[in-house]
Amino acid sequence: MGDPTESKGGFWGSLPGVLTGLAALVAALAGAFQVYRSTQASPSQAGSAAASSAAKNGDDSAAADRTHSPGCRSGYFWRLADAGDHVCVSAGTRDETAAENALANQNRSPTGGPYGPETCKQGFVWREAFKGDTVCVVPDSRSRAYLDNQLAADRIG
Repeated sequence: MGDPTESKGGFWGSLPGVLTGLAALVAALAGAFQVYRSTQASPSQAGSAAASSAAKNGDDSAAADRTHSPGCRSGYFWRLADAGDHVCVSAGTRDETAAENALANQNRSPTGGPYGPETCKQGFVWREAFKGDTVCVVPDSRSRAYLDNQLAADRIG
């Protein structure tokens, strides 16, 4: 007797296969949207955001160069998941990271849990952009942080 899934189209014809395919499609579309969104910021918007980030960190050199953060290739900026996080990311990712930081306490479980006060609400996970990063974010944001860390060497300028 053969594998019963073979007669129905193999793995891709099964429910797990279809769900895997849909998940891959959603992830690809989300990534494409992120890239599209990050390229839509005008140079003046990107520059003012970079200058604002630099001012918060006491770095006046970035204010003079509005196309990227110091040490990053053109078009990339420090992620700033915390003050020492200098992984180079798109302007959109940098802005989303700032928004995630601002919402950090709202995404934690108010009653704690297995990880104490660092426990995330249902549907949220630790971002883990660096060791000890326990900001609660949606799973796609953690995946994005992991990918940005993997691509960091290619974005240094």
